[in-house]
Amino acid sequence: MNKILGYMYYAGNNIQTNNINISLLSSYYYGNAQGFYFIPTNFRKVVALFTARKTIKTNWINSKDEYLQPKKGV
Repeated sequence: MNKILGYMYYAGNNIQTNNINISLLSSYYYGNAQGFYFIPTNFRKVVALFTARKTIKTNWINSKDEYLQPKKGV
């Protein structure tokens, strides 16, 4: 069984939510089930997701843009 390192909370799939609705926590957070636990095996993916969301600056042009999952096998 993997040891739980923490919880990644994010509330939404659009860029507008990046300013205040994304966090890395050391314990569980009940935020309407918007997040997931991270463990040693998915830690790098969590860091990449957190960095991608926090480095984008929100403005009136991109605030309603959404994140898309990349196509596999293309």
